[in-house]
Amino acid sequence: MNEKNPNFSNNNFSGSLKALKNCRELEYVCIGYQTNIKGGLEYLPIEKLTYFAHPELMAKVKHPDKEKVIMELEEEITEKDKLVNELELKIADTKKELENVKTNEAEKTEKIARLESKLKELEKAKQNLENELKIERDHAKDLDE
Repeated sequence: MNEKNPNFSNNNFSGSLKALKNCRELEYVCIGYQTNIKGGLEYLPIEKLTYFAHPELMAKVKHPDKEKVIMELEEEITEKDKLVNELELKIADTKKELENVKTNEAEKTEKIARLESKLKELEKAKQNLENELKIERDHAKDLDE
């Protein structure tokens, strides 16, 4: 691995990071795109860690104040819950608008395509947020235990 330009594109972390707790020589770790990690962040050995490809969690690893991390995670979860609710409302509104447009033949084709595209984007954004929420809830639960 090139130390100046590490390549972490093909890792498959999943479950808990607890298994890394005895890896005292660990310098590089990338979990930024891993959606199957269920917790164990507090076990990462940070003594030699110089590259941690997950910017939101890097500060929490460098300053592992458990109560603060739990509080921050709870705040993030609350914010993302709000976003999920907002997206659900937008999805419902978009579905309603889509049904209304389908009855108007003159604008039907153009608006249907636009609304279906918008609906897919909103549903994808909601799914991504829900995935992040699940990871953060699992992590908060692991930290709280």
